Amino acid sequence: MEEAVKPMTLGEFIDALGNLPPCSSVRFDRFGLAPKLSFHSYRGDCGHLQMDYKDSGFVRAQQLRIAAIECVGKEFAGWKGGEYLMDVNTPLYVGRYGDCTRTMIVRVEGWGSPGYEGATIYTEQEE
Repeated sequence: MEEAVKPMTLGEFIDALGNLPPCSSVRFDRFGLAPKLSFHSYRGDCGHLQMDYKDSGFVRAQQLRIAAIECVGKEFAGWKGGEYLMDVNTPLYVGRYGDCTRTMIVRVEGWGSPGYEGATIYTEQEE
């Protein structure tokens, strides 16, 4: 029986970004989307974190890592009220503010050669 895929935690994501060259261009695996340096409480479970995206472009690994680190120990407002404290064990999703996409961030992989490094954030739909 195949093990269910789980979302990366915020700590795992921070570590994965830290293993990349700082200037790596980071994008998602889907539709040419790029991460935004914006995080919020995930509408599907307010105790989880969701990273926003933009329709084109990229962000640098170091910028994204700093934005993710800033989420550790921070409280985010939940959709049904309340404040939710995020930590390194918080599951990570992707979607626009207010969306319940059920799209998990599952891994980050670097690619390229010196001077032309990049990384892809891989996602999967939650069942």
